[in-house]
Amino acid sequence: MRRDSQESFLDRENRERGERRRDSGTSRVKANNKNFVEQMRIWAEGHASRYGRVTAADVRGHANRIGVEPEHPNAWGSVFKDKRFVQLGTEISSTPSRNAGIIRIWGLAK
Repeated sequence: MRRDSQESFLDRENRERGERRRDSGTSRVKANNKNFVEQMRIWAEGHASRYGRVTAADVRGHANRIGVEPEHPNAWGSVFKDKRFVQLGTEISSTPSRNAGIIRIWGLAK
């Protein structure tokens, strides 16, 4: 019987492989959407500075108002893959396409 706190070699190997694939995909999305990601980061940083927090939903709202959209939907999350942001918590997304999924709440790193 395996304890929950123990991780088998295969489980660890699969998790690490998944993390490498995730990180590689995030890097590709970021590279292909560089202008979008940087533009949204600047806005998100200002929003977090003013209000103490920012979410992908906030970024989506801003992008919709100014009429921009990323080439790939994963670019929304790439906005926060930066040392300027730290996760503060989570909340339920109000974006219909997210189907009430969990999104992260971000703040500025100190």
